[in-house]
Amino acid sequence: MIFTFALAVNQAELSASISDYYSYLDVPVTFSVKVEDMPEGKLVFPSRYDVGYNELDLLGSNHLLLRKIPFYLEVSVLVPVAMGVINKGDIISKDMLVLDWKPLRDVSQQVIGKITDIAGKENVFYKTKGNVFYKYDVKEQDAIKINDECSINSRVGRVSISMPGVSLKNGSLGSTIKVLNKQTGKTLEARVVDSKNVEVEIY
Repeated sequence: MIFTFALAVNQAELSASISDYYSYLDVPVTFSVKVEDMPEGKLVFPSRYDVGYNELDLLGSNHLLLRKIPFYLEVSVLVPVAMGVINKGDIISKDMLVLDWKPLRDVSQQVIGKITDIAGKENVFYKTKGNVFYKYDVKEQDAIKINDECSINSRVGRVSISMPGVSLKNGSLGSTIKVLNKQTGKTLEARVVDSKNVEVEIY
């Protein structure tokens, strides 16, 4: 976690407290703190830190609250963004992405923090330069598409069975789709193995 701030007193404790609070974010974080008046004395840090105005408690020698000290917190996260227009249905490559700092207030916890978690996947929604990616913005590429010819494979004990079939739905690797058994005319649910093969479990 990266942090930048300028406090006259208690800066190490405050920075550690803020750092610990934002450690749940799985992306690099930078923050700045602005305090108009930071006196010496016993400070009690808040249990949560919000972007914007927060308060510290200044305690006296008798542990009674003397006053509250307001401070402003700005937090940014380093996340992948689109370098330019990415159309719906495009397969996203690494050269379409760049890391950029975004204010935390502008993103949600669903934001994707690593380029490797986006590259190679299919873009679900139209993106323009600087747009971030959320988990629902991308999906695995379809390994098999509707009406593709495929082999329906199953295993009974030590015996393997393979039948010709047709995909009735698009599907990514490991997903479950419906396929048509061309020999029997029956519709089956099968797991996508690759672009040419699906697997049916027989109990």
